[in-house]
Amino acid sequence: MRTTNFTNDGSLDLSEVVERDIDVKKVQKKRLQFGDTIIEKSGGSPSQPVGRVVYFDIDSEEPYLCNNFTAVLRPNSSTDPKYLFWFLFYNHLTKNTLRFQNKTTGIINLQLTRYLAELKIPLPTLAAQQKLAAILDEADALRRKDNALLAKFDELLQSVFYDMFGDPVKNDREWEVKKLFSIGKIKSGGTPSRERPEFFKGDIPWVTTVSLGELFIDEKKAVEFITEDSIINSATKLVPKGSIMIGTRVGVGKASILKCDICSSQDILSLSELDTNFSTVFLHQVLSYYQQYFESQKRGATIQGITSDTIKGLDIIYPPKEYQSQFEKVSLGIYDQKSQIIQQRINSENLFQSLMQRAFKGELVG
Repeated sequence: MRTTNFTNDGSLDLSEVVERDIDVKKVQKKRLQFGDTIIEKSGGSPSQPVGRVVYFDIDSEEPYLCNNFTAVLRPNSSTDPKYLFWFLFYNHLTKNTLRFQNKTTGIINLQLTRYLAELKIPLPTLAAQQKLAAILDEADALRRKDNALLAKFDELLQSVFYDMFGDPVKNDREWEVKKLFSIGKIKSGGTPSRERPEFFKGDIPWVTTVSLGELFIDEKKAVEFITEDSIINSATKLVPKGSIMIGTRVGVGKASILKCDICSSQDILSLSELDTNFSTVFLHQVLSYYQQYFESQKRGATIQGITSDTIKGLDIIYPPKEYQSQFEKVSLGIYDQKSQIIQQRINSENLFQSLMQRAFKGELVG
């Protein structure tokens, strides 16, 4: 197991498991057991502290081990394994691992010995621990169900698109093609000076790449609100409603259609004044097919990204407008259904986090 097998929801991703030739004695000593918690010792990022945990729930005769960037935590008989896992998961979620991390040669490390020595875990009776773990398991299952349903909607949309147009990158249906730069005007954003705090006390929505990804974004997705004066005195620009924004760093390739006028950071390119022969919803879906290509084009020593030239030169298929409009109608119907599930997921996530907080404050089980 490596940190690449970690997910942010605490489960293991087994899609890519590495196999190694390891001495039998070491395997017997180091093999994972059902109920182990695996903790990330090295990794993390500026936006995500090191110290993620995953729960090993594989009941298999095949031996699994973990690499040197992780460690195994196995509780004694007085502690329920799943209770321990949820406590450590919550501790990382609330960023309590930040004060136990250090950075060496570009790698963020967790001071695991100090972390375990100083961390205090509330320990009710074993029966109470098991009851709390069961409550959190049920809440977790609810949010996972919502996530799975959202994934099904995305699969449905991709299926509809493929049936109508084929693969837009390969263009196996031999549609007419136009370069992206010929479809609209492409501009980059900018960030007002942080030395002028008054710039961030306005009413104009300003977004970063974290706001992108869904089909539409509006002022609710704003990271901050800036003033007109900040636009005059920086590289950021007011991008009109109906434009498409595309992430070029930290969220490369994520795209959204604007439902209102919005400004953005320099890590986003906007495509505005679009050719009326293109449906923005159709174009948004075409861009999603280029994600693998965007990943292959990322460059940079620290934070990698793509250049505007990478995006400007994209080949965009150009089927008849009526076909695009048919797809847009279906897409918007799926989007409406998906929006309801997104709100449901927000509610289930809020419930899950609330239950975790109450569980470890002793408010759920006496």
